[in-house]
Amino acid sequence: MKQVKVVLVGTGSLTFGRGTIADLLASEELNTDAELTIVLVDIDEVALDRMYRFGQVLKEHYGANRGYC
Repeated sequence: MKQVKVVLVGTGSLTFGRGTIADLLASEELNTDAELTIVLVDIDEVALDRMYRFGQVLKEHYGANRGYC
């Protein structure tokens, strides 16, 4: 299985962060053919933590081979 690492800069943004994280975690191609790791980056620690927790909820919902940093 190949490894895919996606770095999202500015992911604390509700529109960009939430939509991008959801799209990546919902992607069957990225999550069945590859081991996906998503790295979240933002200067706003509160917003970053909010998106991290959101991603954790989605990760549990989709329940596949998804990593998070």
